[in-house]
Amino acid sequence: MDIIIKQVLLLVIFTVSVSDARTTHSPKRTFIEFPIKMEQNARFGRKLHSLERKIIKSAMEKIAQNTCIRLIPRTNQPDYAEILNKKGQGCYASIGRFPGKNVVMLESNDDQSCIQEDTVIHELFHVIGLWHEHMRADRDAFINVMYKNIEPAQYPQFEKLSSRDATTYNVPYDYKSVMHYDETAFAKPGKISMMTKDSKFQKVIGHPRDASSNDYKKVCAIYHCSKCMNQDFDQLVIRDNIDLRNPVITNPPVKQGDSSSDCTDRLGICPMLKSREMLNCKVMSTFCCSSCSAPTSTTTTTSSTPSDSSLWQRIKSIFQ
Repeated sequence: MDIIIKQVLLLVIFTVSVSDARTTHSPKRTFIEFPIKMEQNARFGRKLHSLERKIIKSAMEKIAQNTCIRLIPRTNQPDYAEILNKKGQGCYASIGRFPGKNVVMLESNDDQSCIQEDTVIHELFHVIGLWHEHMRADRDAFINVMYKNIEPAQYPQFEKLSSRDATTYNVPYDYKSVMHYDETAFAKPGKISMMTKDSKFQKVIGHPRDASSNDYKKVCAIYHCSKCMNQDFDQLVIRDNIDLRNPVITNPPVKQGDSSSDCTDRLGICPMLKSREMLNCKVMSTFCCSSCSAPTSTTTTTSSTPSDSSLWQRIKSIFQ
């Protein structure tokens, strides 16, 4: 599972909002030093072993070495990311940086573990602000999503974002991105869910050893870093084709019971976010109007356990 979808391993974000991307006069930053508004703080759950902590710290150090983000141990900062290991939860992260606690779930047990360096980087990038690469607006020029090989319930994992909803920062589509799905992600047994237009990358997608240079460039652009991968960085160079004339304006949160005819969910993941109590309507009301306006259900969903071979085979296939 990834970004909130159980049985799913990686779900979304290669940018923050388009309106943020269109801010051209923000000062460059040598590092992010304000914990409440800008800094990604992280603290560990108590169930992680020393080796697992070492892997997580190594992932954090790689992010720090290549961007201006410093993930530091949380003390009493109100806005932070909490890394947890809970039975039956798999791997997922909350989407983007929200006020308060941002969850990064990295389940590890005797049979399987989400705690591999590339997986940790992937989930931290979700909290930092990156969508999945295969959800880009231009993805159809690079991959074919084989919907006939995917269970309909998993279609939201392959939701394509419009250029109005998110920006690529003019960074090219990247088959080597740590945010890209594996070719068999959420596919029916013996099938593939994605086929690359360039065949030499078919076995490359979803098998990163590290974040790619393009992954780091997007993070550096989001946070206006003065240096990226130890080189001077000008985010305006890679963002020179962003339309600055029509910024996206986020609507205020809708009220419960809003029956407006145009109040619809623009992203397929909205109902799942709501069902897991991870839908932040103060931030996501524009994209999840219907889910935000619907009454909260009292129905609970039974979680799969780590012994569920189907769940763990999906996790294994994507992160190997």
